[in-house]
Parts: sequence; C-alpha cells; structure tokens
Amino acid sequence: GYGYMRAPWSMNPSPYISRFAKESTSSLPSCGNHYDLLRQYDSLMDFFFKSSYSAHATVHGLTGSMYGCDVLDPMVKSGYILDAAAASKLCAGWPFIMKEFYRKAFLTPKKDCVLDEKNLKKSECGFDCSASGFKKIATYFPAHYSEDIDIKMPDVGEFWANFTCNGDGYKIYPGDHIESASPADPSFWVIHPTLERLLHAKLMSGGFSNESWATNAKTEFICNYALCVSDETDAMDYYSTCCDGHFEDSKLLNAISGNRYDYFGPTNGEVLAATDPRSSEYSMPYIYDSFEWTHCDGTISDITSFLKKASKTNMDKERV
Repeated sequence: GYGYMRAPWSMNPSPYISRFAKESTSSLPSCGNHYDLLRQYDSLMDFFFKSSYSAHATVHGLTGSMYGCDVLDPMVKSGYILDAAAASKLCAGWPFIMKEFYRKAFLTPKKDCVLDEKNLKKSECGFDCSASGFKKIATYFPAHYSEDIDIKMPDVGEFWANFTCNGDGYKIYPGDHIESASPADPSFWVIHPTLERLLHAKLMSGGFSNESWATNAKTEFICNYALCVSDETDAMDYYSTCCDGHFEDSKLLNAISGNRYDYFGPTNGEVLAATDPRSSEYSMPYIYDSFEWTHCDGTISDITSFLKKASKTNMDKERV
C-alpha cells in the first residue's frame, strides 16, 4: 500500500482523514433504533448482530462513504453488472470483499505503489494475487454476488478476478470511518461508547435470557461470510475458518508480527467478561456516569423509562 495506518486492503492515497459525501436514503441512529435494540432482543447474539446495523452502522456509512464507484460503470454498460442499483450495492460492499480476500490470503497489497502527491488520482497501486488466490476469487464472485452480477457472462469469475488482481479494483476504497482506520476520525469515539452504554444498561436491568455464544455458523448467525472458499480447495462451504475472529474463544490477529496465524491477547469471551458491569472480573478503567437518555424522554422510545421498568421487573423476580 501507500504506507499509511489504514487497513492493508484500503488503497486510499490521501495522507489525511477521508470522508466522501454522497446522496443517501439512510439516516443516523435514532432513539427508536436504540429503544428497539434494548426491547426486542433477549439473546446476547441477537443483540450483537442487530447492534451492527441501524443502531450504529449508518454513522460509519454516511460519514465515511465510498470513493471510486464510477469504475464499475463500464461493467453496467457491458452487462457484467445487472444495473446501476446493483453497481451501487457492490461498491458499498467492496471494502468488506477486499477485507475477506486479504484475510484469506487470496491477495496482498503491492509494495511498489506510486504516490502522486500533486494529483492523488494519478497514484498507482493494487494487489498481487497468487495463482491459487486468483482461482478462489474467481469462484467467490459468482457464488456470492449472483443478485448483482450476470453469472451467465463468459468467464465471469475470471473477469472479476482480473478486475480485482490486475485491474482497477484497487481504485475503489472507503472513507476512513468504514474501515479499521475509523478510530482516527474523532466521531468514532461517540458511536461505540454509546453502544457499550446500551449494553451495560441492558445487562444491569436484567440481562438476556440467553447469553451463550453461537458455535455453529451453518445453523446460527456468527458472521456475514460463514460460507466461504476453503483454504485448501476451491470449494465453497461452511468451514470453521470462515468466521475466524467471531467465536467466544477467538483472539486478535497479531498485526505486528505479520503472521496471519499468530494470535494474541484475551479471547472475545474474556473481553466480554472484563467489560460486564455485573461481573467481579470487570477490569476497565472507567464506568459510565449515568444510564439516562434524556433526549428520548417523553417520546414513544423513552429509553430511561423502559430501563427503570425492566430493572424493577428484574428485582421483583429476584425477591421471589
């Protein structure tokens, strides 16, 4: 890449925090979104899954957005992409596709990138794909994107592998808010504590009826890419490695070592225990000063009133 502290699969040549504006029908999270998250889901896994979407994701999407979607326009005209709406959808998901390809070692960022500081659009970079990685990418696109691309086109898999590995795929990249550089954007630090405060409030007002972690990616939701290409073959299936990082016993990848199979630190389960306000293992250097959402008071999504009622119900149960 260009040597910036961004995700390895992000080919953004700008040295500055990047936000890209575009028209959208999405809206920022509301009292209703957070109220529904607390009220509707009584399973820890459901709460985790749903919190990724309307309760916070639109802040990332609307603030960061995407750059370079126009490189997909010729594929709409040639028929490889079904229509403009499909191109927009494909572009919105592009950084997540590149993330999966990188994590599965299908591709690696080039090291001889050329940065044009006077005209960033003329900067050149891209990805290197092994022969095996190229084949797996060619398998991946028709299997996952049949609703967006015409899988009947000649050599459709190879076409998309060429676009990714040898073409202009690297010219599509997200604003920093959408990828792992998002903490560089100050607004990041408003979103995630808000979600954690909601989780703490839920746990302390009665918790969930089911707080077990999902273990079977084929029958339970664990990650968005539970169906993936095998590390050993080109076959698509629900392999245990598809959702690496999302299980209770998963750990962080050691980015410093550069080894894709080197993990370090506490497990996800241990992190959750360390941040559980009900637990004697709570070990964060902070606590939240209140669990009130005064801007929602008196509305149909009155979170403070809901939490008070839930806490009273839980206390009544404990007395029985």
